[in-house]
Amino acid sequence: MAVSERAARLLLAVLAAAMVAGVCLVRLPGFWGDGATYYTMAHSLAEDGDLRYEARDVFRARREFPAGPQGLFLKRASGGLRVDGPGGFPWIRRVTEDDKRIYFAKAFTYPVAAAPLVALMGTRGLLVTNALSLGLVLVLAYLELRTRASPAWSLAAAVSLILFTVAPLYLVWPTPELFTLALVAAGLIESSGSDHDAGARPRDGGEKGASGHYSPQDNRIER
Repeated sequence: MAVSERAARLLLAVLAAAMVAGVCLVRLPGFWGDGATYYTMAHSLAEDGDLRYEARDVFRARREFPAGPQGLFLKRASGGLRVDGPGGFPWIRRVTEDDKRIYFAKAFTYPVAAAPLVALMGTRGLLVTNALSLGLVLVLAYLELRTRASPAWSLAAAVSLILFTVAPLYLVWPTPELFTLALVAAGLIESSGSDHDAGARPRDGGEKGASGHYSPQDNRIER
């Protein structure tokens, strides 16, 4: 059955909306893997505006999960910058060697991206970030396939390659796998687009080569 471009894009939007709505109904039973670290980092950014590990981070997690966060990745460090309002301009000071602090020791890109949604929606903001990331991957896959196939085939292939895999299982896992997948997909498609553009541009002398004949014997173009 033929599928129009508009119908294919509408279905992609419906699938993405369904994933977002679905994760909004999920309540996490606890932590597994590195989830506790990313959960605590996102909440610390959303509510405290920092990535410093403090007692209030534990108390905050225990309000939602009585067992508290387990298996956190932490590090003690100095030399970084801290906000120092009472100290006056420029209101930023370096953490001294004798004032070492404990920070979260995981990559902060995913928590930073999820923090605004966590501030608005609580823990579900992490899962909504996952759903939006997977939806973006689905759209990017469709757009890339669309350069080679019809809307129907592109839609079927994108759904099969993205949704008929283990990827949807990570929707309810508050870790950066789907966010990273979206970044990688965007980078690959951008690179692929650059290659397509380069291939579309004729090389020097391309116009002449298309309309003439090159004779290697005397290095001249005959028309």
